[in-house]
Amino acid sequence: MSKRPDDTSQQKKYLADLITKLPPIAQARVLLEHFAVTSHPNCGILHIPSCRNVLEESYRKVGVGGTPSIENLLLLFGIFAGAAFLWSPILLQQLHATRAESKAAFLEYSQLGMSIIDNIVQPLTPSTIALAAMTNLHYVTAHARGLSDNAVALRMKCYAMARILQIDRMDTAKVREERKRRGCSIVETEIQRRIWWNLVGSDWLNAFSGGPNDGTYSLQPRYMCVRLPANIDDKDLTEHMVESDIPLSIPSDMSAFIQRAKISAVCREVVDSLPSQFDDAAEPDYEAVLQMDQKFRAYQANLPTFFRLDPESVEKSKDTCRERPLIALQRVGVNFSVHIRLCRLHRPYHLEGLTNPKYTYSYKACIHEAQRVLELRRAMDECAPLGMNPARSWIVMQHVSIAALILATEVSFNPSAPNAEDRKAKVLATCELLEKSIEESGSIMDGVQRNMQVLISTLQRKRPQSFSHHNTLQRIESNHGQPNGVMAMETDGEAAQPAAAASVGNAIANDGFIGEMDTDQTNWDQLWKDFIDIAPELDTTQWDLLFEDVQSF
Repeated sequence: MSKRPDDTSQQKKYLADLITKLPPIAQARVLLEHFAVTSHPNCGILHIPSCRNVLEESYRKVGVGGTPSIENLLLLFGIFAGAAFLWSPILLQQLHATRAESKAAFLEYSQLGMSIIDNIVQPLTPSTIALAAMTNLHYVTAHARGLSDNAVALRMKCYAMARILQIDRMDTAKVREERKRRGCSIVETEIQRRIWWNLVGSDWLNAFSGGPNDGTYSLQPRYMCVRLPANIDDKDLTEHMVESDIPLSIPSDMSAFIQRAKISAVCREVVDSLPSQFDDAAEPDYEAVLQMDQKFRAYQANLPTFFRLDPESVEKSKDTCRERPLIALQRVGVNFSVHIRLCRLHRPYHLEGLTNPKYTYSYKACIHEAQRVLELRRAMDECAPLGMNPARSWIVMQHVSIAALILATEVSFNPSAPNAEDRKAKVLATCELLEKSIEESGSIMDGVQRNMQVLISTLQRKRPQSFSHHNTLQRIESNHGQPNGVMAMETDGEAAQPAAAASVGNAIANDGFIGEMDTDQTNWDQLWKDFIDIAPELDTTQWDLLFEDVQSF
């Protein structure tokens, strides 16, 4: 297809505009280092020393009037977006910025990255760095804005480019021999493995997390040949080193990443073992559920000592956590992921277990796992200074909402149980976590609103005359999108730009974000109290539909 006459000039102007959006190099370095200690430990796709080289080389080119490669710009914008999304008070202080400016910067950096990916005039040339940049941006936006259609489309683009690069078969005997004969960059090889297992992990985890993709996955293990990434620190991964690994019992920068891949493999086994939720003719095999339960528990039992939560293992790992503070956060995250899947595994049998002794184990397990999910979510706050702030993660928020609903069902069906008040208190405390998520990240607002809308509509259908807080959602919505003094961002690339917001170029509307919110906590408490009061009037089918509605977002 021939280019339109103005395509070349348009592309030059587009690239020039992108360059003006780069922050000053001092700010860029601060953002990269913040990304390295917050987003990267939870994602693990990139090689931070290589990212530093890309940043310095890109700015060197700009300094002499040149143009960085488009894939390098995409990589940098994704890194800056991740750093802005996971802002901390220290970062804001370093950049003399406000929370609102950081949120606005995240939105613009994300949009700049997506504009590069969606550029039909000059599509990205498949390469390892382009794919790494795309995959990293997908991770950042999925946690910030949820598994939207756009996020799924971006993930499919990542799959397509990975297959063009033949990363899915990079460790066949033939390819390994070819690499050995020709020589290769060990760094690039490891980045490719990280990319692939990030994509595979997301595919398999999402297949057993509820929602529209529940029960389905795209990447078949028999059609790929990629070994897990090396258990190695980024600083020890160099261009011409001999491929090496250390035992998984020894912590590294990649320990949590590797465990995520292992959890995802168990999720895939569950999907393969259980009948599809859409196959009404298939008779559920409860024995398979119990077998999968044991799979998850065996996985937990075989975790490295530093990732186990039992008191003895925590005590043994104190020195490790002192040397590597992020291990404490990753330990919580790894176990959170297991408990939410156990919760998901037993939820279909939870209510039936109240009356049918056959499913008593699932009834007890589902309640226990939901409690553990909420406990671990609170434990994340204690580790928040070390890494990702869980209050800003759409994915974490969604799982917490499901766990809270499970405890709400238990309170409603067993109001006289000895620990009913304690469980009710946990449900109401979860309301505070969701409110905190709204205050921390405007993008979380959409998910919380949708879930609250499900609860409110349930209340109104069952007992509209007694539901006096029907306007709670409207009050929440009225605060959505209100800016909190977002400063105008200077467009002159040569001007001194004192704030982080100025670093991204032009001012943009504070779309999709909120500043400080004046949410009435009493209304949130009352919403959950009303829901718990009304819940006993719901039958099992209505509860199942309610869970499906919440999980479908």
